[in-house]
Amino acid sequence: MRPTEVAILENLLELLERVAQYSETARNTLFTNTEWKVTQSLFSLLCCPVKSPLALSNLLFPDIYFFQPFQVLPSTKGAILKAIAAFALTPKFASDIWTQLEISQILPTRPRDPNLPVQLEGIKYELEEVEKKAETFPELKGFLTLILRLLLSTGVPESLGAGSRTPGFHPYLHFLVDQCFLPIADRKYKNPEEEGELAALCLRTFYHLLLLLQVGQVSMSPGELTAAQKHPGFELLLRVLCGSRFLITVTHTLSLFKSSAWFSCYLL
Repeated sequence: MRPTEVAILENLLELLERVAQYSETARNTLFTNTEWKVTQSLFSLLCCPVKSPLALSNLLFPDIYFFQPFQVLPSTKGAILKAIAAFALTPKFASDIWTQLEISQILPTRPRDPNLPVQLEGIKYELEEVEKKAETFPELKGFLTLILRLLLSTGVPESLGAGSRTPGFHPYLHFLVDQCFLPIADRKYKNPEEEGELAALCLRTFYHLLLLLQVGQVSMSPGELTAAQKHPGFELLLRVLCGSRFLITVTHTLSLFKSSAWFSCYLL
């Protein structure tokens, strides 16, 4: 895509996000239209290879993009994810979006076939090889926004991935904790506020998962204990109680940004 086309597409995605977010009627019409297939189309775009924003900014001849394979910038993928998140405000739509997210495998959750070559794509690769090098993280921010919105709408999707892997939310939790949150202070940021924005989205997600665990309502029966141990909030609770790096990072983040008004807004 040419740079001018990127700007137009991102503006259209932002408009779609606003319309779906603030108009329930429009959200229902767009999502349920079987010809438009809005969220399926957006997930198809997410599966396109990502293009480094550094390469785009250094491009001397923008028209050469016309002859390149279709590639999407991290900022565009971030806008796509936020647009999808707007549709997740409706719980019945959110359940379908969980399924679409799992099928898309933008975050690989299934065991990899050792006979197949490693795919240099997906949000894990793009986080480390594109966004980290560019020192800006719009795709990660969009992904965190989507996951939080889905959890707020549906709770923990216990059967997610059933039939293709061990069902549940844990692959997403491990990515959020180990690859999004724990390294957050070790990365460089062109915009220093972005570190706090990402941290706040992670903390809101962790807080909601702990609320969903409802420890006080778990009896000592073997069945309920087993179910509680499979809950992602239980793993977070163990990480806190064990005094792990997770707890250290949480306390450091809160102490670092506690006086920032914009950080508090992201936590609300």
